[in-house]
Amino acid sequence: GDVEGGREAERADRKLVGRSSGSSEHEALEAAEEKRGRQMWILWSCITVLMVVFSVAMGVGLRNSQPGPKLPEGWAIASGIVGWLYFAAWSVSFYPQTVQNFVRKSVVGLNFDYQGYNLLGFSAYTAYNTALLYNRAVQAEYASEEGGTASVRLNDVLFAVHALVLTVITVVQCLVYERGNQ
Repeated sequence: GDVEGGREAERADRKLVGRSSGSSEHEALEAAEEKRGRQMWILWSCITVLMVVFSVAMGVGLRNSQPGPKLPEGWAIASGIVGWLYFAAWSVSFYPQTVQNFVRKSVVGLNFDYQGYNLLGFSAYTAYNTALLYNRAVQAEYASEEGGTASVRLNDVLFAVHALVLTVITVVQCLVYERGNQ
């Protein structure tokens, strides 16, 4: 009675969601997806912890040791930590697309115009930040025009260079991987 009724209900449920009576393959796929989801959660949790630890270490370690305006000790540490968190978070954001393209060996669906704008933008951003951090003539011109020191830090330059490198990698992927009708 109850067992047979339970089986009937299970068969009816399978029909409603479009599954055949042999659902072991579907259950295996669901279990694999659930396991992959847990693994991804663990991976991103570890990446997040590493980003925070890295940012705190860099923020504390490099406080007031870079060119630019000097801040009181507490503000220098807070500014450094936030700056390195920004670097880490934005840097990590480039990897999912690049990795997905690599795994699929395809860039179908990727907007090529956007990649062109990124290439132009990050090239200019890298030149701007590098010049403001390291070129004394550019720093002097900035000071005379703006009346102060630019607040560009090492993390700004490293982010710009990193973004440019990953954009170049993505553009190369657009040239060599399957593009569909693009």
